Amino acid sequence: MKKRAQVTIFIIIAILIVASAVLIFSFRDKIKIFMLNSDPVYLFVQNCVEETGKDAIYFITQNGGYLFPPTLSTSEGTPYYFYNNKDYTPTKDRIGEEISDYIENSISYCTNEFTNFPDLNITEEEIKAKAKIENEKIILDVVYPLIINKGGSTRKLENFNNIIIQAEIGRIYNSIKEIIQEQIDKEGICLSCISELIDEEGLTIDMVNTEEAIIFTVKDKYSLIKNVPIEWKFANGY
Repeated sequence: MKKRAQVTIFIIIAILIVASAVLIFSFRDKIKIFMLNSDPVYLFVQNCVEETGKDAIYFITQNGGYLFPPTLSTSEGTPYYFYNNKDYTPTKDRIGEEISDYIENSISYCTNEFTNFPDLNITEEEIKAKAKIENEKIILDVVYPLIINKGGSTRKLENFNNIIIQAEIGRIYNSIKEIIQEQIDKEGICLSCISELIDEEGLTIDMVNTEEAIIFTVKDKYSLIKNVPIEWKFANGY
């Protein structure tokens, strides 16, 4: 009886070990997320990615989807989207790359060499950002390797994924593409067509006629970045 009882205890212990392993395996991702969400460095960097992303979106749209003006731009640096009856509008993927470049080049202004964490020795490695533009949001996935050392104990943070910024630049972009296509189809500017397209999307548009081109600024007062409406500027040459 004693041996049988011992065997039963061992079986129960084995079952508990297996069950614990299965539970840990099943919930390891949730456990990892929970631990990251309580990590002050992770939360700090996540906030920097989001804030720098917002700055990027505002700056890039103000500059027609570019970090730096492309070759085909006005003397003031506004990119042409329509020139000699051809469409030069950047793709969403290209604009996403420009947003990513801005984040990679500018996030250090937010992290500020991690002076907020004087008790930690934090070593940064090369950052790589990727921005995906959807109609009502931008999704940021950032690889930012950080080696964190404190008192001889070392840990590493690297992935800051699925950071969502609510901004309808995808919808604005689609409206602008329709404007450009309308002008290609009609081989010239159609003010009533532009007004109709813009009104349907609840947007507004300003047009300034210069010696070089017509400068368009499409605004969405309902889509705010840092409490400021998004403004998307581009030029058309006729």
